[in-house]
Amino acid sequence: MFFLPNIGLVRWPWNLGNTVNVQLLGAVFLGVSLSALWSWRQPSWYGYDLFYPAAGTFATAALLASFIHWNLFADRPITSWIFVAAYILGAVLGYYPYLLYSFRKYERPLVTR
Repeated sequence: MFFLPNIGLVRWPWNLGNTVNVQLLGAVFLGVSLSALWSWRQPSWYGYDLFYPAAGTFATAALLASFIHWNLFADRPITSWIFVAAYILGAVLGYYPYLLYSFRKYERPLVTR
C-alpha cells in the first residue's frame, strides 16, 4: 500500500478516498511489520514484551470496528474476507508469543551453600 497506492486504493475493502490516505495506512502497516520483525530477531524479550500484546490489541480492535461497520465492506466482498482473515491472524500472532513467554515455567536456580 505504501509503495503502490493506486493498487491499494482499488483493492482495499472500503473507500479510502485518495492515494495519500492509502500511503498513510500503508506506512502504519510497514512500521508495525518492521518493528515486529526487528523485535522477533532480538535475543531477549527485555523491553519488547509489550509490543506483541499491543499489536494483538490493535488487530482485535480493528477487527471489532470492521464488524461494527460491515456495511462499508459491501462493495468488495472478496477483499473484505481477506482483510478479516489477516486481522484474525494478526490478533492471534500478536497474543501468542506474549502468552507463550508469560506462562512458561521457570526453573529455580540451584542453591548451594
